[in-house]
Amino acid sequence: TFYAIFNLFFQIERRAVFGLSSLKDASKKPFRDSDCPVCIRILRAVQDLSKSQSISNQQALKRYCNVPNLETEDMKFCYNIDPIQQELNRLFQLGADEFRICKKIKSINSDFCLTKEP
Repeated sequence: TFYAIFNLFFQIERRAVFGLSSLKDASKKPFRDSDCPVCIRILRAVQDLSKSQSISNQQALKRYCNVPNLETEDMKFCYNIDPIQQELNRLFQLGADEFRICKKIKSINSDFCLTKEP
């Protein structure tokens, strides 16, 4: 354990000396609307629907996805979201915003955000 602690201390000190302490954080880009526009747009609409009708976000998402004349991108979103519904419900219950939810969805399935606006 002494060697592990020494090694950890040496790595921290080396990063501080060479300015590498924020190297890991620099590679993380902030999640933007353009990263997953369909997901963010739909989740904003779902949150607005849940607030206006005083229903849960899960119920609002079901209502949104059951609208008969959805655009193709919205139908793809609803189709792709179905297998990870439990994870989405958990994120809604935790109070995550649409950026965090879309980022988590993208980490579960990297193809999820390939759907772009027309």
